[in-house]
Amino acid sequence: MYLKEKYRVENAYTFLGRVSEYEGLYTALQEFGYIVVLKDVARTKDGKVKGNVDVDLTVKVWREEHTFERAVIVTSDGDFAALVEFLRQKNKLLRVLSPSPKGCSALLKKAAAQQIDFLADQRTRLEHIKK
Repeated sequence: MYLKEKYRVENAYTFLGRVSEYEGLYTALQEFGYIVVLKDVARTKDGKVKGNVDVDLTVKVWREEHTFERAVIVTSDGDFAALVEFLRQKNKLLRVLSPSPKGCSALLKKAAAQQIDFLADQRTRLEHIKK
């Protein structure tokens, strides 16, 4: 797993809204070594799924910040800027990983300061080429 190799991550959590048609994905993520935390979803009037996992992740980190040395947060969502700032203040932030600079929130970039990497820079190393 990239996170273990590059950042020496011991426990990789992924927080997702549970949608029945994605059960195979959840199983695959567990097989890849992720700890999958699922939350019931709400559906908007137009049928869109809302997982609202931001607070769940933030509360888990806040409650358990004494149990880990440093954290790697994978997101582009500016809603996590406060969590990133909290981790930086506690000297608990190792890195923020975002898919690309273009889609990354300006608030998140500011909160992470120089502790942000973009996965687009690692694309050839990360993507799987199907033959």
